[in-house]
Amino acid sequence: MLGNLATAYQHRDPAAYDTLFDLNYTGMTIDQSNPDSVKSYNFTKADEVEHIWGLYRSTAVVQLELTPRLIRYTDLGDPPGWTVIQNPIDKLLISDNPDSYTITRDKETIEFHFKPKTPDPSSPTDTTWTIGRWTEIR
Repeated sequence: MLGNLATAYQHRDPAAYDTLFDLNYTGMTIDQSNPDSVKSYNFTKADEVEHIWGLYRSTAVVQLELTPRLIRYTDLGDPPGWTVIQNPIDKLLISDNPDSYTITRDKETIEFHFKPKTPDPSSPTDTTWTIGRWTEIR
């Protein structure tokens, strides 16, 4: 799943990226870079897909590197069957001269909450996953 996310993101592929998110996906970024003014941003699936469309229309260089060792766990606050992977992204770079945006694992915490999709016609014997929730704290 995360490999598909990295591929869709790096290739700026809105159609592939769209399939990765659950219809009821919610994302949140909490920006603590200014302790006097902590900001919170909420996102929907449509917002995520629009972000990829923006990259698709740009000349930006996009690089997304996953952490080599991913550890799954269960969040008791999630519905049954969901799974969580914390800090799966080692580095994200979006460079569109003169602007450059880089996220590294040591600068923020990211959690992906995955929702199982079973049965799935594309994989009748395996569980496939969609991103149900995403949280980023910097």
